[in-house]
Amino acid sequence: LWIEEGECKGIIIKGGERLRSDSVILTTGTFLGGLIHIGRQTRPAGRIVRTEETVYKEGEPNQELLEPPSNSMSECIKGLGFPVGRLRTGTPPRILLSTINFEGLEKQVSDDPITLFSYLHQYEQAETGKFAGRQKEEIECFITLTTDEVHEQ
Repeated sequence: LWIEEGECKGIIIKGGERLRSDSVILTTGTFLGGLIHIGRQTRPAGRIVRTEETVYKEGEPNQELLEPPSNSMSECIKGLGFPVGRLRTGTPPRILLSTINFEGLEKQVSDDPITLFSYLHQYEQAETGKFAGRQKEEIECFITLTTDEVHEQ
């Protein structure tokens, strides 16, 4: 961010060029101080580049497939006095529902009423948790655990 006299004037891009703007909106996603977890290994990264290549190279995460995190932006925001934290962004596996044995799995229930992440949604009635417009059917979630043996493979 390009800050002068306590005011944001725009952004400073890689290489140092300054781009002036009346307003700046940060959409950091997973890149702000980003970490990626591959098996038991953790690396600084924003995400894995989508490719047919293997994620591993000689037993290590393939660094060529990892997009860099935005650490300089994280430090800038911290320097301005704002807290920087992390939210869990677990991506669910893409598997066929009919192939899962749910017997013995613990159900993970959602908030009741459902907590919306946007102020754009208006509740028809706050106590029902139903919001205006079409309500999508909720997909049940279940908790599964793994073992050290699985991680070693």
